[in-house]
Amino acid sequence: MKYCPKCNVNVHHQLKTCPLCGQYLDEKNNNDKCAIYVGQDDIVKYPILKEPRAVPFFKSRFNVLLLAVMVFLLIVDFLTDKALDWSLYTTIGIVFVLACVMLPINRKLKISAQIRIDLLVLTILAIFLELFICKWKFQWFVVEFVLPWLYVASIALVDFLMIFGRRKSRYYSSLIYCTFFSLLPQITLWICNAAGWYESATMTDSFVFFASLLHFVFVSVLLHKYVKDEMERRLNM
Repeated sequence: MKYCPKCNVNVHHQLKTCPLCGQYLDEKNNNDKCAIYVGQDDIVKYPILKEPRAVPFFKSRFNVLLLAVMVFLLIVDFLTDKALDWSLYTTIGIVFVLACVMLPINRKLKISAQIRIDLLVLTILAIFLELFICKWKFQWFVVEFVLPWLYVASIALVDFLMIFGRRKSRYYSSLIYCTFFSLLPQITLWICNAAGWYESATMTDSFVFFASLLHFVFVSVLLHKYVKDEMERRLNM
């Protein structure tokens, strides 16, 4: 048997972490009372739970069908028009469905992980869409007017989950992720302004930058107890 000093309980020797708090267990039996359970170790076998595996991406017929439709539209548009206007719009929509809808479903991701994937995919698609509309000339419209409010919406969604969720600290890592993204537009503009490449036309990114920082500090102070418990549970700190 092994002993968890935090929960003061004896656990099966096959376990590496405490099933109650998640703390790593010492390989040595540091509890004198474990000796009475030694004879039971060989009799009782701890069941190994096998979670259902996620569906591989190409094993999903719907994913393969969407990819086939995307390739077919690109080929038809190239042979008929060669401008690829309408097919590229369709491709953006299909990529969004595959990455932001089907991927979380196939991998059975939690909503916190889905938010992270959606932010990255939507950022890339928004920038690509602006380049395509503006004939491959970046006009900074997405950086100044679209992405900041997208990131604000993601932070608001995480706040909603933290308020009404049972385990508030579970979404703290997602809040860090969303806050990091919300800082990127203003940091990018500062670099470009210093280099003389582009001068910001609005204060939107600055507002989102400082508001996100203040919000993150406020939430961290408000939920410091939950955050501490989560760090102890996951990182054994």
